[in-house]
Amino acid sequence: MGRPELQFQNFTRGGLKVELCQTARSLGQLWQFRNAIFRGGMQGDDRDIWDETYLNFCIKNIDKNEILGCFRLEIFPSGTAAVHGYSAQFFDLSPLRVFDRPVLELGRFAIDPQRGNSDIFRLAWGVVTQLVDQNNVSFLFGCSSFAGTQPQTHSAGFRYLCRNDHIAPHSWRPVFHGGYRLAQALEDHKDGGAPNLPPLLRAYLGLGGKVSDHAVIDPDLGTTLLFTGLNVAQVPQKRAQRLRAIFAAH
Repeated sequence: MGRPELQFQNFTRGGLKVELCQTARSLGQLWQFRNAIFRGGMQGDDRDIWDETYLNFCIKNIDKNEILGCFRLEIFPSGTAAVHGYSAQFFDLSPLRVFDRPVLELGRFAIDPQRGNSDIFRLAWGVVTQLVDQNNVSFLFGCSSFAGTQPQTHSAGFRYLCRNDHIAPHSWRPVFHGGYRLAQALEDHKDGGAPNLPPLLRAYLGLGGKVSDHAVIDPDLGTTLLFTGLNVAQVPQKRAQRLRAIFAAH
C-alpha cells in the first residue's frame, strides 16, 4: 500500500485546525469521537484493523481544542491494490484495475451534527484535494452510508440516483454479488418523499461522482452502503479550482 506524501501536519484557518492524528492520545480521542458519531456512544471506541495503516485526520476548533470532524484515508498504488482496502469487504472492486495510477480511499468521514458547519466540510475536502494532487491520484472512492439496514426505506434516494445518471459506468462499477439493486426502487411506486442523501454523497455527486448499482448492509455499524467513486480526470475544472483554493489561500 502506498503511503501518502505529506507536506504538512497541522493546518489552521478561520478558527479551525486540521491535525494528522499520530500519537496514542490523539488517536484515542479520535476513536471516541467516531464512537459517538457512528455507534451512538456505546461502550468502547471505533478503532478497527484499518486504523493500523490508514491515515487519520481530525478537525478541531482552535479555542477549545475539541474535535468537530474527522476522516481517514489510504492511497493505493493502483486500482488493483484497492481490493486490500476497507470497501472491498462489501463490494467486488476488481473492475478498479482499469486505474493504473494511485487511487485514494476515503472513509470514516464525519462531522459533529450539533457543532459542525460547512467550513469543516470544505476544510476536509481541501485536505483530500491536496493529497490527490500531491500523489497523482486518478480515482477517489469510499462507501456512502444510509441509516439502518432496510435498503427499501431509502427508495426515494435510490430512485433519484437512477433517474439522474448517477450510476457508475460498467468500466469500473463493482460487480454485483448480492444485495439490493437500486433499480428495484424504480419499481416501487410508493411515494417515498424527497430524496435524503448523505452530505458526503452529495459532495461526490457535485464533483461528478457515481455510485454502485446495488446497496449492501454493514452489520457492524447497522447501515446500508453504496460504493461511491470519482474519476479525478472528470471533475469539472471550476469545482477543482475552488477546492484547490482552500489551501492556496493559506
